[in-house]
Amino acid sequence: LVLLTCLTLSACAPNGPYATLKVSGMSCEACASSVSSNLKKIEGVTDVMVNVETGTVDIFTKKETKIDTVAVQKMIDLSGYKLNSITLKK
Repeated sequence: LVLLTCLTLSACAPNGPYATLKVSGMSCEACASSVSSNLKKIEGVTDVMVNVETGTVDIFTKKETKIDTVAVQKMIDLSGYKLNSITLKK
């Protein structure tokens, strides 16, 4: 599964901009699953990678999609965690 995720992310990375989030309160794989599932509901998001140990979340999007930071905040709140920062990358 980890290898498959890495291969998927490698395929997504060049497709468009992404964001790295710092999220507090996540402590297990169920946390990661909840965050990932909710963020994937945002239009244009192609993949999400959650690292519970570091508290980071990478969001990958379609090339023409801009990250909707309000939607990101809403989905993190809905998941029950705290969004500390968003770093947008191109």
